[in-house]
Amino acid sequence: MECRWKDFVGDPYFTKIFDNEILDLNRMIWPDKFGTIAKIIRAAVLKGVDISDIAKEEKGGESKEPTDVPMEEKNELPEVDEPITPIRRMSAEEIQEKFAPNSSESPKEEKKTSPPKKVVSKKKPSKFQRSPKGPIKNVLLDFRNIDLFLDKLNHTPEILYDLGLYLQRERGVKVFFHMLSGGRKFLKAKAPEQNPKKLDLKYKVIKFDRNGNTPKIIDEMGHIDFYLGFCGFKHRGKRKFCQEHGIPNMVYEAGALKDSLLIDKTSIYGDGYTSKRFDEILSEYPINDTPDYCQETIDNNISKRTQAGNDPIPEEPFIFIPGQAMRDTSITRCSKVGLLPFITMVSEFAAEHALTVVFKPHPGLIPGKVRHGLQEQLDHCAKFENIKVVRNSVFNINKKAMFVASVNCASIVDSFMCQVPVYVCGKSFFMRSGAVLYDPDVKKGLDKMYREQFEAKLMLKRQMRVISWLRDNLLFKSLPPEENVRRLENLAGVKFNG
Repeated sequence: MECRWKDFVGDPYFTKIFDNEILDLNRMIWPDKFGTIAKIIRAAVLKGVDISDIAKEEKGGESKEPTDVPMEEKNELPEVDEPITPIRRMSAEEIQEKFAPNSSESPKEEKKTSPPKKVVSKKKPSKFQRSPKGPIKNVLLDFRNIDLFLDKLNHTPEILYDLGLYLQRERGVKVFFHMLSGGRKFLKAKAPEQNPKKLDLKYKVIKFDRNGNTPKIIDEMGHIDFYLGFCGFKHRGKRKFCQEHGIPNMVYEAGALKDSLLIDKTSIYGDGYTSKRFDEILSEYPINDTPDYCQETIDNNISKRTQAGNDPIPEEPFIFIPGQAMRDTSITRCSKVGLLPFITMVSEFAAEHALTVVFKPHPGLIPGKVRHGLQEQLDHCAKFENIKVVRNSVFNINKKAMFVASVNCASIVDSFMCQVPVYVCGKSFFMRSGAVLYDPDVKKGLDKMYREQFEAKLMLKRQMRVISWLRDNLLFKSLPPEENVRRLENLAGVKFNG
């Protein structure tokens, strides 16, 4: 077969093959002694390209040796002296039959001259395997807030560590730790007598894609039966993967009570599994000795964060705004109103009713950290004459406040202990509990609070029930690991091995 480039260039069907990258035209041999055109067609068939109208076959004639014809600078095509024999188009069936992979009529030199086939990349299936239904035997614990633990500001990693150690040693569960920054330092601080790299034979500190590439970690682990991960929005990919593969999974965040861990099936905000059912859960929940617990907590100034400062608290009626990390997920994804606009609206409302506003900076904020925005909050408050920044115990401020106004702050639990009415505009974990008044419209919400357009007695009673529920369901550093495991099993609806 002899053919010339110009016989195919411009042909729409030939161009279709080129566009699908079946063969690079610049690498073709012209004239075609080795059946390059036939190999193009065969490759197209194997690729599934519709070539029913593009196959061309010569009826007669003998092949000639290729002649080296230098191309001119103007890219003129070489001419061939002999006339070209007319060609006919083959049907798709004829092409499939003639150039099938096992066909005896396939060119003999195909293996030597045919270009390598372009392999279509396919997503590698995950090695993950869900264990048969039964006791949980493989657990992944996703650690966060390690740096805060090292600064003695958060005991979340310590609670998870003790829980995992108990599961491994007492229940025979294989536990995997995922730690990012500070992981080695944490292990060394927690168990200084042991080599962090050889902490325990059944422990494995693994690398985790920061973008939430859970299949990658599953490939490293083999399989997992239960995942307990941080609630952050960035980690939603991990939870989605677990849900798609039927892996029981829970999320956690530092609890509102001191040295505690809040756990939920979906979220620790208003869209959480527990949050959506709070009204039903709390309707008959026993209070027991919760009032005594609250009074003892207040008397000893025991809050989630250390309560420092002794600034004077105004004697005149005021609205209390507890500070938050300005760019925290609880605000950016759970509220239509940001913290600074919220402060502005509360200040304007208070001015209309001759009230003062007390703003307490969050004690856990780090100066200079953009996400926290501490200085921005202080500078903003300084713009309003009726706002007073007070650093004092959250309990002392709560006891004197008319009511609390918050975007979505966990410290409202301290307000519950003091039995103070609370308003939130963000989708708080407690928005359906009856312990707060929730209204995304700040002006309307503040007006309802000022005019007491809510059932105050019911709200205060629900606040006690919320605290009672938290005491019974949070994981605490002060509790023995077996009790924390029992609570985790109840919340997750699973049973660990043993």
